[in-house]
Amino acid sequence: MKSFLTIIISIVLLSNTIAQQNKLSPLTRIYLAKNKSLAKDAITMRALIQVDNYFHQSLLTNLGITVQTKAGNIWSITAPIYSIEKLNDLDGLQYVEASFSAMPLMQDTDWIATKTNLVHQGVDLPMAYKGDGIIVGAIDIGFDYNNPAFFDANGNCRIKRVWEQNKTGKAPTGYNYGNELTTVADYKTAQTDRPTDGHGTMVAGIAAGAGIYGKGNANRGMAPNADLVLVALNYGTETFLDDKNTAGPAFVDAIDYIFKYAASQNKPAVINISWGHHAGPHDGTSLLDKAIENLTGAGKILVNAAGNEGKQLLHLQQNLQNDTFYTISNFTRKPKPKETNTVNFWGAENTDFAIQIRMLDTLQNQVAQSVFYSASGNVNASNYLYFGNDTLSYTITSSAKNVNNNKPEIFIIYENTNCNKYYVSFAITSANTVLHAWNCGYEWNKGYPQFLTNLKNQPVKANYVIGNNQYTIGESGSNSKASIAVGSYNSNLNWTNFWGGTKSIDAISQKDTITGFSSRGPSTDNRIKPDITAPGYFVGGPMSSFTPLDITDITDTIYLNGTRYDWVMSAGTSFAAPCVAGAIALMLQADRMLTPAKALAMIKNSARVDAKTGTVPTNNWGWGKINVYEAFKLAYATGIKPIEKPHVLVYPNPFTHQLQLDMAEEPLVIEIMNMAGQLVYHQNNASKTLYLSHLPLGIYILKITLANNQIIQQKIVKVNYE
Repeated sequence: MKSFLTIIISIVLLSNTIAQQNKLSPLTRIYLAKNKSLAKDAITMRALIQVDNYFHQSLLTNLGITVQTKAGNIWSITAPIYSIEKLNDLDGLQYVEASFSAMPLMQDTDWIATKTNLVHQGVDLPMAYKGDGIIVGAIDIGFDYNNPAFFDANGNCRIKRVWEQNKTGKAPTGYNYGNELTTVADYKTAQTDRPTDGHGTMVAGIAAGAGIYGKGNANRGMAPNADLVLVALNYGTETFLDDKNTAGPAFVDAIDYIFKYAASQNKPAVINISWGHHAGPHDGTSLLDKAIENLTGAGKILVNAAGNEGKQLLHLQQNLQNDTFYTISNFTRKPKPKETNTVNFWGAENTDFAIQIRMLDTLQNQVAQSVFYSASGNVNASNYLYFGNDTLSYTITSSAKNVNNNKPEIFIIYENTNCNKYYVSFAITSANTVLHAWNCGYEWNKGYPQFLTNLKNQPVKANYVIGNNQYTIGESGSNSKASIAVGSYNSNLNWTNFWGGTKSIDAISQKDTITGFSSRGPSTDNRIKPDITAPGYFVGGPMSSFTPLDITDITDTIYLNGTRYDWVMSAGTSFAAPCVAGAIALMLQADRMLTPAKALAMIKNSARVDAKTGTVPTNNWGWGKINVYEAFKLAYATGIKPIEKPHVLVYPNPFTHQLQLDMAEEPLVIEIMNMAGQLVYHQNNASKTLYLSHLPLGIYILKITLANNQIIQQKIVKVNYE
């Protein structure tokens, strides 16, 4: 009997304990556990509490908790994270419910501004469009393969292929380097290509992220149902010299790899590249730009970030007619004692120019100089300038006439052993040219190199020229005639983070204006660049779970399988570009045969123009702000629509071996194209029965030409079952 009473008492005590624990809602406990892991006592939590009629507010005040609103017995509170557990002990407090966190504004104001929400909802459309059946490719670094943003609502991974160019292992077929991952087990094991970076995760998440697991559509990307193919770049150190040496071939291979996989699946694809440098002619004639022209086409579209150099004086332009001008090369941040930089100079077609490298002291006096090197000399030289115990080593190469644009070029790499005392200057002379130059040796620890007329506290001397921010569209494809370059406008100047705190950016920027850092055009062959702008001044997206963050930038976070995944706000044309890439994925769902030119024309013709953009096109805005809904409707209008009776009936569709045409007229010509636009079947004076056993499984376009030259088109699908 005594034992039985002990058991009863134990059950009662346990029940009381459980009742106390249940004062905190499940969501509150999840938030509590998550925030505890961040070890920040100063973090506050917004919550609602329910109290009885005898509850005293002083009990909250003693815990440092403030009350905002009293809606009867439901109060809103802001509580220090350490106080939440103590609410269990307060008499009269019945329940605590943490509020749902504020969602990233990319999925709120930005979605509304771009009207992507209308496409996802299918407003005045035959259905909702979310990128089903489309490949979104991302060429980047810092992919978190197991991030929940890359899974669908059923837990299925949407990543179909990964090529880690920067690792060794099993190279993809047709390539001799890198490591290919093809299964979910591969992704789970590899986890990430680069644990110190999360750039690629953010980019892919904005273009095609599925949102936060268990929170519906919160934080979803532009094309949340699209498949993903990721290429981790063959990436060296943080200098553009290394990027230039590796990125060109790496980008070409990556573009080819993604489009080939898409073709193998009979699916169209759009690729995003949010990278750039400034070594090149900026006129669409670099080999990378020309390769992009060759690789893109119907159902194969490339989007590039315009660049983040809109505030930098890294470009220089000067007309020379038998004269000489000078400029100083200097970084925006305090340099290290030793400084390495690269500078690229281009003249006008079929002209010549020459450059002298000079050293200045802190008073802007010349202390050493090289000979003049001409572009026509096809120079390939390495040399030194000496001044006391310090040296400037440099390598200079030149070309009299570039094979693709007939322009002369000089490229200089220099290393200054004492850049706190001596400064690099250039003298440029020509009988007749228009010179463009880019100070392209950007490094994280030094900032941007710029062209200046004078050193700090020194007067400007005659014939010294300052740089400008024009022609600063990046050279990793953004100047190609077959890609879409995307600039950034200010979409969010402040937001509420996960803990209810307000994060503000600056007091200078204005909402909906062009972002200061967004690179400016035109291209040097005078094409308007960028082509379009999209939200890029702090937009929301998923971050790699391997990357340490400033917690004030976190807008939402969850735990899955023991790992914390954060959604954050970040800024850059890097994140405006995937907004457009995702929009094009939606457009491809409506018209799978869209070409880059057609897609760009639709985006231009539907762009949003307002008082902030002014009259377009301009080399700040391109053709304005992307309007995803209107661009999509243009794509839908050109897409192939199902044919209804009485014109023709195609059955069975899907089919396995043959198709039957039920139509009044005899077909004159029947053609079938795959989704890459290749003709796979042709028959003149065709019969109404088509034998198609030879075709691989997939989606095709059936084109029927009648005797009156009327053309009927329809999508057909071959499967392996009746």
